[in-house]
Amino acid sequence: MKSTTRKTDEEQTELGELLEFSYSPGYSDMAGGYHNEDLHRDENGQWVIISRDRPVFSDPTTIKTYAVTEEAVRDFLSFITEKKFLELQDREESDLFATDYSPWSFTFIFRSTSETDFRPKRYRITEYKEYSKNDRSLIQDTVKQFVAMYGELLSETTEDDR
Repeated sequence: MKSTTRKTDEEQTELGELLEFSYSPGYSDMAGGYHNEDLHRDENGQWVIISRDRPVFSDPTTIKTYAVTEEAVRDFLSFITEKKFLELQDREESDLFATDYSPWSFTFIFRSTSETDFRPKRYRITEYKEYSKNDRSLIQDTVKQFVAMYGELLSETTEDDR
């Protein structure tokens, strides 16, 4: 078990420290709805996922906060590294006409490990690129890995931000 932990630590060092991960499944209608999820540390230094959902523009936004374990974050980062998920960022732009109101996307932000460039490193994987069948399978598996990180529901609020 230690070798797995050590490998994970090495992988995190290579990428830098994860500061934030955002996932948006996108919407394919013009009803003004949205859904996005952000993984980050809260003000107490604990990992949480903040899920924001508004099915249509005329509805309020439901905001749920979930606890996430350190182990779940390490497992997620190991999966991302092992499967080379961040390389999907480098795929060619597709010629498809953008018909979705909001395309799906993944964004990772890591603290830089560079001693000369301290800017965070950002990786963004978005819908309108050329993906192979294997790439699309990896994208689906990544969503499953992310969903598996959800822990205890800590809070649920509603905001009428219309």
